[in-house]
Amino acid sequence: MIWCDTKVMFEPWCGDEYKSGIEGRRVLILGESHYHNCDNDPPCREAETETDRELRHRNLTREVVEWWKDNPHPSPLSYRVPELFGIEKPKFWNKVVFYNYVQAFVGCAARVRPTEEMWADEGNAKEFQVVLDCFEPDRILVLGKKLWTNLPSSPALLEESPREERGLLVSNNVGSYNDVDRFCYWYVAHSGKSALAMPIMHPSAPRFELAKWKRPVADWLSFGK
Repeated sequence: MIWCDTKVMFEPWCGDEYKSGIEGRRVLILGESHYHNCDNDPPCREAETETDRELRHRNLTREVVEWWKDNPHPSPLSYRVPELFGIEKPKFWNKVVFYNYVQAFVGCAARVRPTEEMWADEGNAKEFQVVLDCFEPDRILVLGKKLWTNLPSSPALLEESPREERGLLVSNNVGSYNDVDRFCYWYVAHSGKSALAMPIMHPSAPRFELAKWKRPVADWLSFGK
């Protein structure tokens, strides 16, 4: 399903049941970055033009999540995030939007992190706003402390500055409060629709423990009801 055509570099995955959401909330799962090697990817190698290759890249996120949804996959993100919500993997990915924030390939394999220049690229923030405008989520689950600390806050890059939600604390399991904001934040779409963003420890982190995150995720999802 395509909720709407964002025209961003890497088109987000949108499940067929996104509109109905999880417990009535439309949820955006926000990942960090993309990994890809054109030399090891037949469609990229066989692309006749740069435009064909760019189209291949644009569809990669949707293809990856489609595979996660219906097949076993070694990526902890693919199965641990559904477990946080207590929903079977195929059903879960059918209910959410998934999008990676950094709009560039950071390497050929996981564990390679974005450079400081990649994090600072204003294009990431502008395309993030496009995704908010297009999908109008109620909730944004931010995967990892590094991503959380690099999300945009400038009104020059966003519809408006995110608003602090003092009624909902960030779990200290994500890391030191010296390194992350203590409270969750509302991000605003062009329509005025607000989405409550909360970080968790990245599901691929060695210290990630499912039991520690189920309660914070449940509180965040039900907040305000």
